[in-house]
Amino acid sequence: MIDHWTPGRLFNEVVMPAQIELIRMEYRGVRVDEKLRKQRRRELRAKIKKMVADPVLDGCNPWSWQQVRNKLHGWKVTKAKSTNERTLKKIRARRMDVSPFITHILKCRKARKLLTQIGAPIHPDGRMRTAYKLHVAETGRGRSGPDVFGLGMNLQNVPIDQRDWIVPDDSLVFWSAGASQIEAMIMAWMSEDQDYIKAFLEGRDLHTEHAVKLFTVKKEDVDNPISKDSDWTYRDASKKISRAWGYWISPSGLVDRINEEIPNLLFTTNSAQRHLDALGYMHSGVNRWRLRIVEQLKRSRTLTTPYGRSRAFLGPWRAGDPTPNSLHREAIVHLLQSTAGDHFHQALVQTASRLRSIPEAECLLYTHSEIAGQCRRQDLEEVAQIVREEISRPLPLEWQGKPLICPTEFGSGASWRESRKEHWEKISHRKILPIPGEKISCE
Repeated sequence: MIDHWTPGRLFNEVVMPAQIELIRMEYRGVRVDEKLRKQRRRELRAKIKKMVADPVLDGCNPWSWQQVRNKLHGWKVTKAKSTNERTLKKIRARRMDVSPFITHILKCRKARKLLTQIGAPIHPDGRMRTAYKLHVAETGRGRSGPDVFGLGMNLQNVPIDQRDWIVPDDSLVFWSAGASQIEAMIMAWMSEDQDYIKAFLEGRDLHTEHAVKLFTVKKEDVDNPISKDSDWTYRDASKKISRAWGYWISPSGLVDRINEEIPNLLFTTNSAQRHLDALGYMHSGVNRWRLRIVEQLKRSRTLTTPYGRSRAFLGPWRAGDPTPNSLHREAIVHLLQSTAGDHFHQALVQTASRLRSIPEAECLLYTHSEIAGQCRRQDLEEVAQIVREEISRPLPLEWQGKPLICPTEFGSGASWRESRKEHWEKISHRKILPIPGEKISCE
């Protein structure tokens, strides 16, 4: 039987308790291996210095928008009025002759941004703190950033290869847990698409199935690179396209996104439309569900998630606007992200409450679909059971009497990176190699 939620219950049992727990986590902070972090910064500075000296730049300062623009104008890229990341990726997609230059510019900028990120100041006690807020995003999902003293950083977006300097306290072990594909599963159950739901219930690899259909490759070839000079596989591309399709992206939007992230794929509007149509044909129940959402928006402009979170969509919408328009897409994104967010808020509250009975066990980090913390090694099995039980609680969605239960992936290790290594290897189908000097647990 579906659990009934109201806005009042959501506020009292989930949102406020979650915010209280997040404030406690901000106060507690996470321990930083400062020696290792300084080493990472030295390595990154050396890498940036080498990148800037690369002949492909021809002396151009990658961080000077004027020099980059002048260089592009010299190659007769006349529309290069801006040199921000999005504009450069669009230029790269249509001008392969300047692709090496633009790709190197973007790599330089990404490296310096990462250097700034991992150089965030920490408190004198050697801990980094993140301020979590649940009242900023309209979906109710958490956001994080520097704390009230201007120290710390947004830990939600730290790259996996930079998580090894976030470590547990002495004699403790780091653990983390998450639920992969939770938004896709929510969409499947909301739309009541039979084949989509059965794929999850049967544990099928949907990204592989989509890659076979979208790129007409054999199942055993989906992990092959899409081109000889690309690290992206057909399965990688399928994941990107499927996620964008889930958010009801337009063909032109998909072209921009794929050409920005996987330029070797050389996406066109026709190929984007073909891919979106193929996914819509495979999961026709999703298309019907979306149209029902549009009709509901026409009637009331208001949607309510399974957790009772109501939202009015007041953006411009003219009678002649096509379907989908930006308001329709915003509504779909809200339903998926808000439902996933509130599920994890609830899991965090219950997990933290139960861990208080175990000495030195606690939650320390929280991302959109992950909870992480530390505990004594002898308590790891008990902690894992608690975390799995809470994340795997049924969501208030059912199909033919089968509730939506998201599989939980739990890991542990000597750092945040190591605790999620097995998960990242699974979803990327790649071996996550140890970083030189990284400590590997022997559990």
